Amino acid sequence: SEPELVTPVALAADRAGRLFVAETHTHARNARYDGPEGDRILVYQDTTGDGQLDDSRVYAEGLSNVLSLAFSSDQTLYVLQMKSGLILRDEDGDGVCETRKEVLSIETDNNNHHGVFLAMALDHQDRMHVTLGNIGGNAYTIRGSDGSEISGQGDTGLIIRCELDGSAVERFAHGFWNPCDLKF
Repeated sequence: SEPELVTPVALAADRAGRLFVAETHTHARNARYDGPEGDRILVYQDTTGDGQLDDSRVYAEGLSNVLSLAFSSDQTLYVLQMKSGLILRDEDGDGVCETRKEVLSIETDNNNHHGVFLAMALDHQDRMHVTLGNIGGNAYTIRGSDGSEISGQGDTGLIIRCELDGSAVERFAHGFWNPCDLKF
């Protein structure tokens, strides 16, 4: 609870029973807000086996407009920000992220917090599905890691699908308004 955890917006649990929580300080931030400059992901765990989360640490910080978290079947953490999809890795097993890789991005002049990437889920075949809200008639280009892309103008409220590495971006479904959650 506050002040340890402020404005949580997403969570995901790994197979080890750790709880990863995205804390936002950048979503619709006003000039008087005195919190950290960037978003962060905290990880909580039960170190004593009593069912209580008794240890916490900052897994990653300096993120921006985080909206969704998900683990792949190999326990890689995926993070969706307002305009990008990232892979975060703890390379040395110390519980702190050492590497970040952008695998998906959207280019648009729209900065409405509902007219951008909103939610992410990984399906049972380990493909990433990402929702895009109503972009208000603006143009957009969603680009994957392999250069594949989807472009449009005003035809948003859609779900895109791609491989976990961000390749093979394709339109999966459309006709939504602001699809804020997605589950499999």
